[in-house]
Amino acid sequence: MTEHELAGARLTINLGALVANWRDLNSRSAPGRAGAVVKANAYGLGVDPIVPALLKAGCDTFFVALPQEGVAVRALAPEATIYVLNGVLDGQIATLTAHHLRPLLASADHLHLWAQTDGAPYGLQVDSGMNRLGLRVDEALAMRDTLLPGCTHVMSHFACADEPDHPLNGQQIESFQAVSAVYSDIESSLSNSAAIISSGAHGHPLTRPGIALYGGAA
Repeated sequence: MTEHELAGARLTINLGALVANWRDLNSRSAPGRAGAVVKANAYGLGVDPIVPALLKAGCDTFFVALPQEGVAVRALAPEATIYVLNGVLDGQIATLTAHHLRPLLASADHLHLWAQTDGAPYGLQVDSGMNRLGLRVDEALAMRDTLLPGCTHVMSHFACADEPDHPLNGQQIESFQAVSAVYSDIESSLSNSAAIISSGAHGHPLTRPGIALYGGAA
């Protein structure tokens, strides 16, 4: 028997459906635009087919979790903006800068490490209530006047966007609005897949769809 005959299942990737999903999410993000989360090898579907299809559709900003994922995406998207969600660790700076990857710095340690680059582009991740990664809201507000040069993006992440009536959603929107108002000259994003579907971009110029690109409803 061949390898294909021995397989217990077959996955068919419909790039047309993927592009249609992105275009729908991009439309829902208006007047902003949608990026694309392609971490974990595009959620297991493979960046090799996924990233070129999204680029051709008009996507210009990608989010990955790790530097090595960003290196793979950079090879496919030489001109795209690529953010690394997990920030930066000691020993990663050379890889990030060589491939023009922008870490989303989420702690004082991250900022201290990135200061060594003398102004290479990066983003800030703010914890508005998810308690996963990010600077505290008060930290982000306090550092505005002493910000490292090179900041191009500030983001936060919903904890309960798949529950539109959850009270934490409103609290996070209010907290992040305070941050984005202080960083008004810097691009910002808040909405993930579920938030885009329910409420759009929440007034921010960029959204970060992930699972919805690949067929998940939220």
